[in-house]
Formats: sequence, structure tokens, C-alpha cells
Amino acid sequence: MACLVLFPLSLSLRSAVQARSICVCGIKGAKKPSFDRPLPPKKPQNAFLFFVKDKTPQLPSDLPQKEKLKALGAMWRGLDEKAKEEYVEKSNAAIVDYEMQLEEFMQSVDEDYVEAYTKYKNKRRHYLDAWRSKRKGGYVKRKLTAYSVFTSENFKEIYAKQDSDSKQKLANTSKELGARWKAIVQADKEAFQEKAEKINKERNKAKVDTELNEVLKSAEGRKKSEEVVS
Repeated sequence: MACLVLFPLSLSLRSAVQARSICVCGIKGAKKPSFDRPLPPKKPQNAFLFFVKDKTPQLPSDLPQKEKLKALGAMWRGLDEKAKEEYVEKSNAAIVDYEMQLEEFMQSVDEDYVEAYTKYKNKRRHYLDAWRSKRKGGYVKRKLTAYSVFTSENFKEIYAKQDSDSKQKLANTSKELGARWKAIVQADKEAFQEKAEKINKERNKAKVDTELNEVLKSAEGRKKSEEVVS
């Protein structure tokens, strides 16, 4: 099974496929990442989502989305196990179909696809991070952990030593990284944690400086506008 390494973290292709996020609206000034190759099959819906799809049309159309979800959740919790069987069977059938599609898809995966898909997932992850943080105000990078710093420093060395085929090379690299991390002493782990905290602190300072510059630019722009008007 192929394995993707989403720097600085490692995920299997199957895990990355199953973790696909839903599409989101665009970000002004940012181009949404695209992938010109066939995408893996989407993860199947669970029993509750089949229930939601079935019962949503019965709710008032003018009911706010948040209230709809609350009502659907209450309706689902009120069902007995026998009533839920219909939706569980639909979900199980969808899982079987998904596994068959995924198995067929995995047969066509090669190292070139893995590399291209990794780049796409990284770009899409950063795009989604920017979109989510824009709703909260300002871009927020994910905080690094001690293990992610350890991975970034050791990945190339371990990957270069692997002599397995293309589909197992990344998987074995990921396993070796995990084994090495478990084997190092606590003092070394604390050293990596200090590095991670230092990087996170620098990133946070850069974010604050960027926000401050934007505020200053905005204030300067208002001042110039006021001078022109006066």
C-alpha cells in the first residue's frame, strides 16, 4: 500500500484518501489548488448521514441550518436500534462499494502519482488553513510538535536508505521514523520540543508583526485620505 508523507507529518494514502475534506468557497487573492489526475473515491457516508439525507426534506425549508441539525440529531437519538437498521444497512453497503473502488484505484497508483498527490494535499491543506483562519481574522499556521520537527530533520536520511519498491518505500520510512522516535531518550525529545516551541514563537511573532503592519498601513491610508479631503 502506498504511503504519503505530508511534510512534516506522515499519512498513508488510504488515510489521506479517507480524510478528504469537503469543498469550500474561495479565498480572495488565493487560487484554489487543483489536481489534473483522477482523485481517489470519496469516503462513504455513515448511517446518520443517510438518515439526515432522508429526513431533511421533511423539515421546514425556512428553518435555520443550525436548528435543522439540532432537530435531526434529536430525531436520530430518539430512534430505536431496529429503526436505525435501515440506515446502517445503507452505510454498510456504501462501505463495501467504497472498499472495492479504493482497492481498484490503489492498483493504478505509482510513485509519480503519490508525489503529485502529496503536493496537491499540502497545497490544499494550506489553502483550507487560510480559509478557516480568514474567518477568525488572520492566517494561522499549524503549530509544530516535537515529533514533526524530528520528522523534518530525519526523513530524507531514512528515505534514502530504503531499498523497497515505490509503494512500500514511503510506508517503511514512516514506520522507521516512528520506531526511532520511540527509541530516543526523553532528554532528546525535550530538545525537539524546545525547537518546536521556538519555531512556533517565531511564527506567532511574524503573524503579529504582519497584523501590526496592516493596521499601520490602514491608519496611514486613512490619514492621507483625510489630508486630501481637508
